[in-house]
Amino acid sequence: MEAPSLFSLRLADVALEDGRLRAPLAGLFLDLRDVPLIDALAPIRRLLPRNGSIIVGAGLDQVLVKAREARERYKSLSEDQCACIVLYTAEEPGEREQSVYYALNAALRSANRAQMRPWRDFTWLLLRGLQGLPPRPVPRVLRGVARSFDAMGGNYAPGALVQWSGFSSTAEGALNVIKGFVGDTGDRTIFQARHIHAFRPSPVYHAM
Repeated sequence: MEAPSLFSLRLADVALEDGRLRAPLAGLFLDLRDVPLIDALAPIRRLLPRNGSIIVGAGLDQVLVKAREARERYKSLSEDQCACIVLYTAEEPGEREQSVYYALNAALRSANRAQMRPWRDFTWLLLRGLQGLPPRPVPRVLRGVARSFDAMGGNYAPGALVQWSGFSSTAEGALNVIKGFVGDTGDRTIFQARHIHAFRPSPVYHAM
């Protein structure tokens, strides 16, 4: 649902992960039910740049058009679930900080877990949509960043347990695929991850 040039930014944003463990968010999602998209978006509008222009008016209309197109392919998803996935992948070139995914992942990475409360209903719809997508069983996935391993911080070390708190975009294929996103010059780190527990919608990964 997104162009490769935009996907590459999400793929490389592991640099924003410090690897530290966060308190669980499971209690935030107890007894939730799907709510209409407009209700899920209302609490987060004030948290987005430009007064949330991407989720109102013409911005939202464009998202809904894309969502309806996606639902033609993924009929098991509701239109609202498709819209959440489209919103998560939406980004204008050069405006990463204006996007829904950037703000949502910032809340997920915050040590103050209360910052996730306004995102609860939207995240629930997004997770439900992701859960409804067809599974893609692959032996490993890749994620890269244009920084050296040492520059990632003290929580990254051989054998260490690290946690990526935000939604993690990854790529399939050989190492040369990920090099197209992080380049082949200068400092860069490529993570290879394999599934050790495929409980959807949030699989656990073990870094190799």
